[in-house]
Amino acid sequence: MTNIEDLTLSILTNAMVIPEFKSKDSDLNEFLMIEAKDYQEQLLAVTYLLQNPKTNEVVAYFSLLNDTIKFEEDDKKTTGKSHTLNNAINIPPSRLAVLLSVKTMRIKA
Repeated sequence: MTNIEDLTLSILTNAMVIPEFKSKDSDLNEFLMIEAKDYQEQLLAVTYLLQNPKTNEVVAYFSLLNDTIKFEEDDKKTTGKSHTLNNAINIPPSRLAVLLSVKTMRIKA
């Protein structure tokens, strides 16, 4: 049994070698394995890895994307102002994936 306290959370770096990761969503798997480092290098997202340090296995990951929120023309009519929020954390399109085998892994909180 693995205790949640035994898992580590770290920020993905270019130097890290990511072990094979398979969740139910192939797009999320591809993002981690192919695109996450590029997004980080371009300052578009920061990816965090939850890992078992004994095996180096990535149990889960999530990415926070940096984006701009713009109000639509209807909002401008309502408020009388044009608004743009820069450097806002855009949660909905952020990415979260959990390793398929986690269902069989016993993690004690």
